[in-house]
Amino acid sequence: MKTRATLHLGLLVASGLLCSCGDPAAEAANKAADMTLAEVEKNITERETKLGLLEKQVSGEVRDLGALAESVQVFRGIANADAMRKRLATVLDRPLGDTRQERAQRAVDTYDTFGQRIDVVLKQGREAFDRAAEAAVKRTSDLVNAKLAEAASRSLEQEWPDNPFEAAREIIKGFPVLFLTTSPGGTIDDLLGLVTKREIASKRARDVLARARRMREAGAHARAMGMLEAFGLLEQYQDTPEAAAVARMIEEVREEAEENKEREAAENELPWEDLFNSENTVLPVHWEQQYGTWEVEDGALIGTSEGTEGGFIRTGPDEWTDYVVVVEFSIQRAGFDLAIRGSVEEDQRRHYERIRLDESTFERASWHTVQVEVRGDRRSVLRLDTFDEIDSGNNQLEKERGGIGLIIHSNGEVKFRSIRVKILKQ
Repeated sequence: MKTRATLHLGLLVASGLLCSCGDPAAEAANKAADMTLAEVEKNITERETKLGLLEKQVSGEVRDLGALAESVQVFRGIANADAMRKRLATVLDRPLGDTRQERAQRAVDTYDTFGQRIDVVLKQGREAFDRAAEAAVKRTSDLVNAKLAEAASRSLEQEWPDNPFEAAREIIKGFPVLFLTTSPGGTIDDLLGLVTKREIASKRARDVLARARRMREAGAHARAMGMLEAFGLLEQYQDTPEAAAVARMIEEVREEAEENKEREAAENELPWEDLFNSENTVLPVHWEQQYGTWEVEDGALIGTSEGTEGGFIRTGPDEWTDYVVVVEFSIQRAGFDLAIRGSVEEDQRRHYERIRLDESTFERASWHTVQVEVRGDRRSVLRLDTFDEIDSGNNQLEKERGGIGLIIHSNGEVKFRSIRVKILKQ
């Protein structure tokens, strides 16, 4: 009996279940273990709260993956299962069945779970970040495409006081910098390239359409068609609203060319009348000289004015209504006005409409050719070397009929090598 009791007592002591009352070393060990476990369990509660916040964060939109990764790294540092095993090593070594040993094992297991959960947080954070980047790219693309559609419409208008594509660039500038390093964010460079491409296409289309309009006004439908079709063939302009606008004008020019074919054929048969050419040695008699000095020298008619009076000659009957005038000239000083639909009233005053041609537009001492078409209540003025339109903002006519004239500006001198007219209607 005594041997059996002694053995039972030894087992109780070995298992740590026997009260250590009276053993200072055992009591100190138990107290230290309790304090460590209490602190660890308090830390677990705090870690659980922090981890819960991170898990909630990645369930929504993540806009700063760097900050999240930093938070994850910090959490790993304070929730390290291996470090916890070392810290609780003495408690974990207690005999099985000791509640302190069980609490310590649960703490280590919890820290292992923390490690698994924080891995999931980082994975979900990256996925949420990519989704946020994709959403940001989608929003930016939609806004940019809307602005591009608006810009394409505005840029093809006659008036373009500012750059309508700048609004699209401003939207791209507002794209979150943190998303630029993502795979979806890489498309922002492509989007910016698209804006640049569209801007270039718009400027080019605007120029092509304007030139084509001037060619149509000059009756050069074939040249207008060739230039418009060449624009449509360029790959960089394909599938843009500008290319669609050019395609629409191609159809308009084609239809207009068909409609005007008979009229143009009839007008082409009309003769040109030389009002002056390089073979003239004197001023032709049909010119009526009013004031200024007018001389013919070396195949050129030279009009000169001294002082403020200027110089003026006119020709053509008052019955002229629609006509085309082609003038080849060289400005030596100042410039001149081409007078159209002018008439002589009973009081001998001159009434005519003017087209100003001076050094602000034409290089001095060089030869230039201008075509003026007067048709109905409209006029068009073209440089035949460049097909640039001149005086485009003032092409409405008030006068219904009348001849033409040349008005030399004050203290001016202009040479004329050829002046021709084709009468379309009188």
